[in-house]
Amino acid sequence: MGTPAEGVDPGTLDVWADPAKERFLTPATIITFVRTIASVTIVAFALHADRGDGEFWSPALKLLVLALVVYWAGDSLDGQVARRMRHETRIGAVLDIMSDRFCAAAFYFGLAWLHPEFTIPVLLYLPE
Repeated sequence: MGTPAEGVDPGTLDVWADPAKERFLTPATIITFVRTIASVTIVAFALHADRGDGEFWSPALKLLVLALVVYWAGDSLDGQVARRMRHETRIGAVLDIMSDRFCAAAFYFGLAWLHPEFTIPVLLYLPE
């Protein structure tokens, strides 16, 4: 990284990631790992749960929605923890984005598994 632009006080910049202090394990990245493992595990349980024989809100779909809630809540929490504790890191940002993609893909593949009529929309959405 270069020096700040002329006339800009570096103390006022909203950038806390310091390459010299870059760490892999921070409270935020631990939350990222936990939420990813929890969400993907719930999706796996959903794939083995009762499909409900025609009912839309089957036990399997309820588990998928729970996995989405765990993913979303964990994503919000890890970001808040990183900012408030001033532990934002480049590694953490990359892990967060990778985790987001992995959790979303698990959810949507699970949705296509449970409701095959959603397969084409899911396959069109995921590459974006």
